[in-house]
Amino acid sequence: EAFVIDTDGSLISNTTQLTPSTVVPEGHHALGFVPDSLVVPFPHDCAFYLPNTCLRTVVFSVDPKISVESNDIFLSICDRASMQSCVKYHSIDSLQRLSWSDPVDSSFSVLRKRYFVATLPN
Repeated sequence: EAFVIDTDGSLISNTTQLTPSTVVPEGHHALGFVPDSLVVPFPHDCAFYLPNTCLRTVVFSVDPKISVESNDIFLSICDRASMQSCVKYHSIDSLQRLSWSDPVDSSFSVLRKRYFVATLPN
């Protein structure tokens, strides 16, 4: 998921006390973790400005043995303060070509990996 970090908070802030902030598109998963009072519609776009909010991207990897057996694996992240407030992330599959088994033979083996990429408030 894409987001833009406003490092000095001056993008649309009208205050003199500037802090790092973030711009996210409409429907961004991180909106599930930010209080509505901090979500400001971005002028003339389908985006939101999150004042005084920094996001980070976290990548989780799933054991290949598990990920090959199930196609319906998802990552659910919940707010500790309200376990009812959860966001589900779907996985990203990756195929990694392993080294050739024989230099004369052009066959190779492939390892499937599954990742979850979550964007969360700091």
